[in-house]
Amino acid sequence: MTSEPQNTGPLSPRNQDSADIYEAYRQAENYLLYMKELGLGNLSLPLPPPPPSPARPPAEPEKARNLTELALFAEQCRLCPLGGRGPTYFGLGALNPPLMIIVDPPDLTGFYAAASDQNAPAPAWNFLGSEAAVLLGNIITKGIGLKIPEVYVTPILKCQPENPELITQKTKNACFRNISREIALVNPKTILAMGLTAGQVLTAETKKMYFLRPKTYTLNVPNPITLRITLGLNLLLEDPGMKRDVWQDLQKTMRLAGLK
Repeated sequence: MTSEPQNTGPLSPRNQDSADIYEAYRQAENYLLYMKELGLGNLSLPLPPPPPSPARPPAEPEKARNLTELALFAEQCRLCPLGGRGPTYFGLGALNPPLMIIVDPPDLTGFYAAASDQNAPAPAWNFLGSEAAVLLGNIITKGIGLKIPEVYVTPILKCQPENPELITQKTKNACFRNISREIALVNPKTILAMGLTAGQVLTAETKKMYFLRPKTYTLNVPNPITLRITLGLNLLLEDPGMKRDVWQDLQKTMRLAGLK
């Protein structure tokens, strides 16, 4: 079962509606007190419960109770030197999906530009912001045979580095804590990591892609989830001939996810 995409922004429309209703009740009560002072009635109006407090980031990613709190933590994360250097990026998609796709930076820059309105209906998502995003959309819809809202897509790093040299082991260790909690909250059946950084972070390996690709891994976060690793989107754009290798990896991933 999949669910609708989640709004992971710090202030949801629901919280704002509650605050508006609460303020309207306050104004109505003040008016009724004024009428009572004039001797025009002895009316009272019960107040609704106070509006919910704005969500606050947890002290550690492992303590995030939902994706909203985890996104707030990511915005203020200082676990590595990348924290605070620019905007943060978070996942979009369904909870409990058959497949979660985790990509290397900066593959999804265009995707987030196109899908920045997370309140929009899921079918309105589009990947037209960049060539990598268009390619990923084709992989999901044409290669795997799913609709875009039926999967959950997220970057392995929540902060976009200016260049790959800034991705240190400290960064990988810090981002593993974030992505592990995100995986646990999304609860996918299978994960497809697209790119060397994603594969290395998730497996704690330092080896190259030719070593990572043939294997099927199991992540315990805390429930066991199968993981496959394939080539990154940017590499496919540079060398379209590599798509055949990705197609082979997709076949194995789809079988693990029960999609074939």
